Amino acid sequence: MAADEVKEKDISSSAEEKVENSNTSTSGAATNKTATPKKGEDVSLRYRGLSFDMAVELQLYEEEYFFWDKPVPFGEKLMLYPVNVKDYNHFMDAVSCFLLDKKTLPPNVKPDVIKKQLKMTDLEFMLSKMESNEWVLRFSKLIELVMHVKNGMRCPVCGEIMSYGEYKEAAMKIVHELLNKEAKKTEEKEEEKEEISENSEKSEKSENEEENKDEVVESGKEGETPVVKCPHCGGDGLYETIRYEENEQTHKLELFIDGQKIDFKDFNRLRNIVLFQNLPDYRDTSYIDPNLKKDYETKKRIQGQKNANLTATLEKKLAAMKIFMGLPNYDGLYNMSVRRFLIEFSTMDDYISYNLQMMGRLCGLGGGGKDAPEHWIYKEVKDVYADGGYISK
Repeated sequence: MAADEVKEKDISSSAEEKVENSNTSTSGAATNKTATPKKGEDVSLRYRGLSFDMAVELQLYEEEYFFWDKPVPFGEKLMLYPVNVKDYNHFMDAVSCFLLDKKTLPPNVKPDVIKKQLKMTDLEFMLSKMESNEWVLRFSKLIELVMHVKNGMRCPVCGEIMSYGEYKEAAMKIVHELLNKEAKKTEEKEEEKEEISENSEKSEKSENEEENKDEVVESGKEGETPVVKCPHCGGDGLYETIRYEENEQTHKLELFIDGQKIDFKDFNRLRNIVLFQNLPDYRDTSYIDPNLKKDYETKKRIQGQKNANLTATLEKKLAAMKIFMGLPNYDGLYNMSVRRFLIEFSTMDDYISYNLQMMGRLCGLGGGGKDAPEHWIYKEVKDVYADGGYISK
């Protein structure tokens, strides 16, 4: 862990050296100093739309971590792990938590609601969805996949995590035990009363004393407080691994994951790292006009209808990779990172397409010059929506 922390500090310091007047916070969250990387700077076109600081940081992470499928250190103790293919479908559903856009407004929304939503930070907007169990499950699954932190109660002694179901069951068991103890005490008191009932004076005195004791137990002065202990080591002080609360000073919502605080700046950094780490074709489009995005999506949908909406399921892609690579089973593919799989599948598709086009040219079915097929390895890096002619390079 110490080595990872050193690497993170080295990378952060390298990013700061490349950015003049950097206002990066101590937690490493990048600031939105510029809308896009400056021309002439050695920053990948893939990160266009991000702040220059964030773009530089991601490019450094790509060289140091993404390319090698290594986890990225995040903060003091959290790590961001690449997701494996076996969890692909879960990830693609859960990652929608990081793709929420507060500027995308549903129809017929009241002006005051729009104003309130636009004032929210991206973190607050995502947390506002947590009123729905569906989004709670998505976010919990996402944190489990990328941070290897399960939602539940962690023991600070041994580090084991109890699910909320196990925690609730243990708490109810303790409550039942306490109730049984109280019932047994009450039964013993009744037996004592019966034994001394022959003497009325002693009986009245005894009843008064017992009533006073009952009041003490109900007030909790002599009662026991239910404390759930770790079933593995017996330690107490269990805490929630995923929770959020409002900062008393800033009045902004803050997320806590495994005890580490994540504010709205850290959240934006977290979101970008996870998306670019796992999805090689992901591009940030937050800086693009919503109407332009809607126009482009409509065009792509029409094009898809012309092509009969042909798509390939993950199962089909895995089968194609297995056959093409001559693998005896799927084990290697299942344990491959999503990023690696998507890149290799795309490269395989480009390779087959390139060879077919070259064979056609050799047979006189294709022209030269502009009609020459693009090489399957040396491909041009295009900007967002470049194929639609909307954004010039």
